[in-house]
Amino acid sequence: MIRAALIGATGYGKYYLSQLIRLQEEGKVQLLGVVVREPEKAAGQITQINAIGARVFPCVSDMYKILKGQIDLCCIPTGIASHAPLTIEALNEGCNVLVEKPAAATIQDITQMKAAEKASGKRVMVGFQNIYGNDVQKIKRKILDGAVGVLQSIKLKGLWVRHKDYFFRNSWAGKLKVNGQWILDSPANNAFAHFINIMCFLAGDRLETSAKIKNIQAELYRALPIESCDTACARMMTAQHVLLQFYVTHACGQNIHPEIEIKGSKGTVNWTLNRYAINQKEQVTASDESTGMDNVRMAMFDHVIAKLNGQDVPVCDLDIAAAHTFCINAMHRASAIQNIPKEHCDVSQTPRGEQVQIKDIESIFQKAFKEEKLLSELGVSWANAAEVFDCTGMNVFKGPKE
Repeated sequence: MIRAALIGATGYGKYYLSQLIRLQEEGKVQLLGVVVREPEKAAGQITQINAIGARVFPCVSDMYKILKGQIDLCCIPTGIASHAPLTIEALNEGCNVLVEKPAAATIQDITQMKAAEKASGKRVMVGFQNIYGNDVQKIKRKILDGAVGVLQSIKLKGLWVRHKDYFFRNSWAGKLKVNGQWILDSPANNAFAHFINIMCFLAGDRLETSAKIKNIQAELYRALPIESCDTACARMMTAQHVLLQFYVTHACGQNIHPEIEIKGSKGTVNWTLNRYAINQKEQVTASDESTGMDNVRMAMFDHVIAKLNGQDVPVCDLDIAAAHTFCINAMHRASAIQNIPKEHCDVSQTPRGEQVQIKDIESIFQKAFKEEKLLSELGVSWANAAEVFDCTGMNVFKGPKE
């Protein structure tokens, strides 16, 4: 049985706690301890923790002191800036790690995490949950088996509304940097990070690898009153000459769930949260339900435990997750964030706070996605052209373009 610990039980940590409780009920995990820094905000979770016989700790150091040498797996669903230091600390304490996505804010953080992982002899897995899903794994195998011919391009479109309260839920939402530490929070590095990571993974030339990006054109925009961007599009070329493009925003009036389209010389794959279909010569040759948001969370935890028990199951390791962080760092190096003039936005008041919507963003994104153009290439009045940024050999994030 895997002995586990959890750092953080509020926010997204609630989902981690529920999965660990499920696994304990199934006899696969024993949850030994949970760090709860603000118990006044976690009364319900503390009741759950006590009910299964786990201990509650006020800080990480107390947990490691009392449970030293007993923890097989430390789960870290915390803020972006803490991912690297908490992961390295857990590895130094002899724990395997499941850290929430993104793996870290910068590529140099991931370099340090990899070094600590190697030195410890333990394993780090990352909470890019879709990588653990059967649908994404099946599509990757089909691509590598030549089902769509030579892989040419992958593109992503997603629009999810985020009200003002979303950016005040913690100290780092919508921020580039907090207390001297990079965050780089944005739709691309948070809500839609899963799907950008899927693109990088599917473009990798081996089953267990992601693609390496050699250059990028990015356009970053801000309609909401935040420090980072709320709208982004990018065109990236991989070392294997696969074109990757994405269009993501929170400054919209309706939710349009992520859609990924994969093109090859002999066919295409269309993926959504609900279904995927492989098409050859305009005929569907294979289709199935996607794994689904709730099921991929379960699959992720099941795979993590199975991996630690020596089973050969796919997981998202630091190498796979690093491809996404590299994209985010390159995106910010390639483009400064540009404000969208107020006359191009609609503002409304909702029970969840102010909602800012870029006028016609849904139709703009649809056209850009269909024509595979950046927003500036469509002639959008508030968009500015992007230069190609060569990110070959980039191994340190030096800060955003100004």
